[in-house]
Amino acid sequence: MEADDDEYVRPQVSISSLQDLLISEYKLKIINYAELNGHEDRNYRIFCEETESTEHKSDSSQDQCESVCTRNSCSAIQTGVCSKYEYVVKVMDLVHSENFSSRSERIQMQMKVQDHLLDCGFVCPKVVPSSSGSVVQRFVTSEENVHYLTYMTKYIHGSTLFDIAPLSTETLYEVGSLLAQLHCSLKVRT
Repeated sequence: MEADDDEYVRPQVSISSLQDLLISEYKLKIINYAELNGHEDRNYRIFCEETESTEHKSDSSQDQCESVCTRNSCSAIQTGVCSKYEYVVKVMDLVHSENFSSRSERIQMQMKVQDHLLDCGFVCPKVVPSSSGSVVQRFVTSEENVHYLTYMTKYIHGSTLFDIAPLSTETLYEVGSLLAQLHCSLKVRT
């Protein structure tokens, strides 16, 4: 699939390539997944199990999970209750966007904004570093030798505005209020 330089092509990533990345960088094995909506990038909600013990997954939300996911059954996938090993993996194309350094810097800036919003009390995806401690991975698919940037965050349960349509006046007011709080939190203070 070729494209003009001005045309953006969404990444074409097989689940086996994604699995290779997760095993090598995060020591996780996919037991189930779903592709999420995305405009330019690919986003996958993944349910995983550890392939070996890792330190970066020890937070209090994991301790609340009573079910243990296994390869063939996971009550968490069916009920949506357990978020112990539930993540979002974002895959970005390098060919038709920026180079690795500038794209990586932009992602790191977005992560700093998310951390700031977390500090301000907003619910935001928390970035999950790889087993080596890096937050942005460069990975090459085995099938087509294509370069991508990826990073992983904890999955946050909730509903999108699309899910609750039609929107009531109350809901629109709450969204506007939240947007105002967000705007104030991101204001540069001098």
